[in-house]
Amino acid sequence: MDPIVTCPYDVTHRIHKSVLPYHLVRCRKNHPLEKVQCPFDAFHVVDKEYLEV
Repeated sequence: MDPIVTCPYDVTHRIHKSVLPYHLVRCRKNHPLEKVQCPFDAFHVVDKEYLEV
């Protein structure tokens, strides 16, 4: 059973966890200014103000 997760870019997107990496690539292109990807974990997506670079 594959759990359903919520997309960090758009909360209306509910997808299976197994396809999350593919979805994040596509969704990141549609929402480039809202969130940023953590440099240590590709699945960790946060608001820009929370990431100190």
